[in-house]
Amino acid sequence: MISGRARLEGRAWVCKETIYTYIYADAKAGGDVWRTLPRAHRKRRRRCPRQDMRGRGKIPNQRMIDTRPAEVETRTTVGHWEGDLICGAPRSGNLVTAVERHSRFTLLGRTDTKEAGEVTAVLSAMFHEVPNAARVGVTLDNGKEFAGHEELARRTGLDVFFARPYHAWERGTNENTNGLIRRLYPKGSSFATLGERALQQIDRYVNDRPRKCLGWKTPREVMTAFLAAAP
Repeated sequence: MISGRARLEGRAWVCKETIYTYIYADAKAGGDVWRTLPRAHRKRRRRCPRQDMRGRGKIPNQRMIDTRPAEVETRTTVGHWEGDLICGAPRSGNLVTAVERHSRFTLLGRTDTKEAGEVTAVLSAMFHEVPNAARVGVTLDNGKEFAGHEELARRTGLDVFFARPYHAWERGTNENTNGLIRRLYPKGSSFATLGERALQQIDRYVNDRPRKCLGWKTPREVMTAFLAAAP
């Protein structure tokens, strides 16, 4: 990210391998720069396959991801979102996230509970901040907190679809963004005092972050450019 963004802005830059070489040399010398690496303490692990629908009730009148327009997969148009809920420590609230697939621009909100009514209200408010040109459809996680999907569609005009249970990769953009947010708020963090200032901090962290997939532009830059050109 540092290397790519510097090159995009025409500033002095070095390749990513040079940066990693420096970090690893510092570690061998007893330094602790390596601790800033996002996966410094993470280990990959296999997850046992889980049976679809186990432990979950069926959400009425779902439109599954198979019925979603083919253009969504291409990421060539703006307006197709993925939504999820990040849970805080028990009884401390939750973070609602929605990520636009083309620009990776992220919307954020907080709920006290996982009740469908509250989640629907927060999602609706989040999407009402988005102009109609960038508001076409959303693919949600299969959790019961999204049981109010028909009300969400009515309030926002969005086409609402659902990923299949335990198929997180069908919302990969959202899952990756949630992973970035977890760098700020690891699992077990409390969201009890997560106010507007904290939401703005998260917003800056994910939306002003240069992305390789965007040619080292930021999600905010891509979304702003789209909206400026929209009729």
